[in-house]
Amino acid sequence: MLKDLFINSSILISFLFLGGEIFKDTTLSPSAPLKIRVFGGIVSGLLGSILMIFSVRISPEIVLDLRHFAIIIVAIYGGLSSSIITALIIAAFRIYYFPIGSLSITAGSIIVLLGIISGLISQLNTSQKRKWLYMNIVNMAIISTDLLLAAKENDLVLESTIYFIMMSIITGLLVYHFSNYITVSNSLYKKFKIEATQDFLTGLNNVRSFDNKLNDMITKLDKNKEDLSIIILDIDHFKRINDTYGHVAGDYVLKELAKVLSSSCRDLDIVSRTGGEEFCILLPDCPNKKAIAVAERIRTNVEKHQFVLSDQQKINITVSLGITTYPDKTTNLNSIVEEADYALYQAKQTGRNRVCTG
Repeated sequence: MLKDLFINSSILISFLFLGGEIFKDTTLSPSAPLKIRVFGGIVSGLLGSILMIFSVRISPEIVLDLRHFAIIIVAIYGGLSSSIITALIIAAFRIYYFPIGSLSITAGSIIVLLGIISGLISQLNTSQKRKWLYMNIVNMAIISTDLLLAAKENDLVLESTIYFIMMSIITGLLVYHFSNYITVSNSLYKKFKIEATQDFLTGLNNVRSFDNKLNDMITKLDKNKEDLSIIILDIDHFKRINDTYGHVAGDYVLKELAKVLSSSCRDLDIVSRTGGEEFCILLPDCPNKKAIAVAERIRTNVEKHQFVLSDQQKINITVSLGITTYPDKTTNLNSIVEEADYALYQAKQTGRNRVCTG
């Protein structure tokens, strides 16, 4: 019996890690889209059904397994709707897989009850650890009571109930530990995935993401022969801001500038921070005249924007911008960034706060 219950535990933990992989990018939570919660409920229902296939039959009246953990896990992460879906699937499989009778119907009804109760517990305003504890206690209490009432061999039932409670406690601790481990691992994965492509300060694309997106666009341009414009801009005399107001104020200016740039560009434009105070904007399907109009709009919006520092002091900044466009201004895609950078250099050399095109 212990061997069979160990198999149940192994299946359960294996599915736990599989679920961690399935929901690595799209988190299962009570606020997740309905289709995600439904999918989570179906996956957990499949888990509960598999656990029943490997259940331990103590007697014709007594069958032990750990199917209730499928409900607990999905209730913790997916909430009430997911736990009810899981419970309905497990209940349906219980009635289908075992001989239909009063015991099967009773067992199915209890499973649905466990799904509802676990889902309601998941909505409590308390820590996840307490939710795990409450769900495990309630599930063990209901299932153990059903075992004691449903079977006739009292000695065997008592022994089986003790085994079930011990296995539920041990498995509950393991599942709680591994689920926390998976949650932390997935959170770190998402954090590192974002940091790999997103600038930590402004939330814009970082230089790696800019290079990847530029390379993708260049590949498409070779096939589609569309226009591509690039704007490179730099804050004029940014060092003075850091020296005068401090680096905290400088960081604030960069974050605010990122917002101004995003609001000044088209929805399909890609804004990136590629250096300390340097930003690059990819403008797909944009001829040179339109790119100049976008750059002038950026320059004007930045010049008019008041940057309110933490001490309520207001400052204004200006930016210099360089543009180039394929194929209007250059036919060499491999040097398109260098040509936009040279246009930026011209803008700085001719007085700053202006737009130059290469």
